[in-house]
Amino acid sequence: MAYCACLSATKISLKLRHSLINSWLCVSALALLFALGVAEVEAPASCLRISASLHYLLTASVLWHSVTLRTIQRKLANRLNPRPKDDDLITAPSRHGPILGLYFLAYGLPLMFLAFALALNPRDLGRSRSSCAPIPAGIVSGTLYGPLAVIWMVTVGLLFAGVWASVE
Repeated sequence: MAYCACLSATKISLKLRHSLINSWLCVSALALLFALGVAEVEAPASCLRISASLHYLLTASVLWHSVTLRTIQRKLANRLNPRPKDDDLITAPSRHGPILGLYFLAYGLPLMFLAFALALNPRDLGRSRSSCAPIPAGIVSGTLYGPLAVIWMVTVGLLFAGVWASVE
């Protein structure tokens, strides 16, 4: 709410604004669905839907946080080491803009991961006895923890590479 109240006073790029807002939306929806999933243990169909949505939102929120961290890191690296501007360098304008790529990355990849998890074994996704959490059993656990681990390693690797390049 503080961000919305001070929106005109904040001076951030459009890409960072989109990533911050979407990170907040994903985490808020994740918290809301998790609270709903605790009470919906008895109905298996709704439990599967809530569990699949939690799986999707968890992966999407991690990706949005990665995009936010990478955007902040790039802005800091550009301020520490400004590049000389070449007048001879001609770049073609993007048809869709850089913002659309963020949405494809942060909402498209989790959708593919979820489709893969549901294709493997949809019954194992919402099988926890205490809540409708995406704590999968068996092979489906790889479709949640595997991508999250890879996303985390890539994010940390890119951050260290960016810091290393800005130090040198």
